[in-house]
Amino acid sequence: MLTAINRVHLKNGPWVTKGGYEYNVVLIAALLTLVEVGPGKPSLDSALGVERSGPDWAALSLVLGAAGAAGAHVLASLEPADEPTSRAPSAGVEAPEPAPAAT
Repeated sequence: MLTAINRVHLKNGPWVTKGGYEYNVVLIAALLTLVEVGPGKPSLDSALGVERSGPDWAALSLVLGAAGAAGAHVLASLEPADEPTSRAPSAGVEAPEPAPAAT
């Protein structure tokens, strides 16, 4: 979600009604809340005794997510941008006829 915020939504401002990053921040907050409170008793993690939760794990999740987003941003900036493709047919090539509408 940090990558989506950075690459798509940041320029639109915070509000989702204008294509902003508000919803992405809500998803990040929900994930960090779930990491902090843990999966609970009915989870497989609890049954196996490998449950990891608490503020330290939430902070670690946030740091690792930010590092992953930074890495994705660096890798994306190294790739050349794709050329926009045209939907128009090439010169001398006829476009296929549309299929008849189902009734």
